[in-house]
Amino acid sequence: MASKITTSRSPGGRLLTIEWLDALASTSAYIEEIARHGGNDGYVVVAEDAPSPETQSKKKPQSSTLHISILLRPALTPSRGTMIPVLGAIALTRSIRRHSTHEPMIRWISDIYVGKQQIASASIHSSLRPSGSFRYVIVNFSLSITQSFAGSLSDVVRSVFSVHRETLSQRVAETLINEFFTLYEGYATTDSVAFLDEYRELSLLRGKWIRFLRNGRRVPATVIGIDDSARLVVTPRHGESVVLHSVAELYDPRRMRRQRKDENA
Repeated sequence: MASKITTSRSPGGRLLTIEWLDALASTSAYIEEIARHGGNDGYVVVAEDAPSPETQSKKKPQSSTLHISILLRPALTPSRGTMIPVLGAIALTRSIRRHSTHEPMIRWISDIYVGKQQIASASIHSSLRPSGSFRYVIVNFSLSITQSFAGSLSDVVRSVFSVHRETLSQRVAETLINEFFTLYEGYATTDSVAFLDEYRELSLLRGKWIRFLRNGRRVPATVIGIDDSARLVVTPRHGESVVLHSVAELYDPRRMRRQRKDENA
């Protein structure tokens, strides 16, 4: 597993250590080991899961998957830390727009869709101290680089990255890292949640008819919005509005099938 380590500065001046890997089964597991052994705030691991030449087809080219994991040691309270996946989702949509012809939308909380196809996601994993504060937070990104992504862009984020990257995936990674830290550092230093306006505009579920789970029952409802804590607000056909706190409360047959498959693996 070949790697290259570079350093740069985030928009807020934070020192970033970026490890570029040729291939890796899980950037999340890799950076968790780094976190447990004292890795610095702003350590980033980037890897690409590219299709092999043997499986490539001219008629139906395969996409590669870009994996990015970021180690943070935030001073945020855990309640404020719940906004980090929201920031990640916005950073993904901005990066996708910059480098492709896609019009991405966000399926609450942080899955990115183009039409009916999911092409990206953001998630977090955290470790807490006995006092309840964050020991560390790991932000994970996954993004499918499809043929509709531009292959000859030169708009590298030079304000942050001084080294020109040759591959499209590297340029997309640089943009995503820059966009995420722009949002994260702004949020970490202020109480503003102005970014939620952009998040709401990109909502895939707003106004849609969905089903959510209550006491083992599937309840049909209309999504009426997203509140200032990034929770989904829905109105059942008969009853008052309900606030959903976790994506697990949404009835999603595909997700449930995946969970059963993972449990049986």
